Amino acid sequence: MTGTSLRRTSVSNSAVVTDFTSGSGGASGGRAVLWEDRVPVNLNLLKPAGYPHNLTAARDITDDGVITGNLVEAGTGRNLPYIARPAM
Repeated sequence: MTGTSLRRTSVSNSAVVTDFTSGSGGASGGRAVLWEDRVPVNLNLLKPAGYPHNLTAARDITDDGVITGNLVEAGTGRNLPYIARPAM
């Protein structure tokens, strides 16, 4: 991940870590990341088909796998919170 920085934000009891990257694109250039078994997963790749918003940060994860974070709303560029539970 050249040109980006990683920021660990939370760790669940099952050792799943939430994280986000920041790059040169400002808030809209970040990516929400989940680390499982030392493998990073971009949460944007787990979104339902047609979901238009960019998940820019994963801030916290519960032991049940519920993730909270920030997204950039498509069309407006507004930074908004989200709650998600990815099916992995």
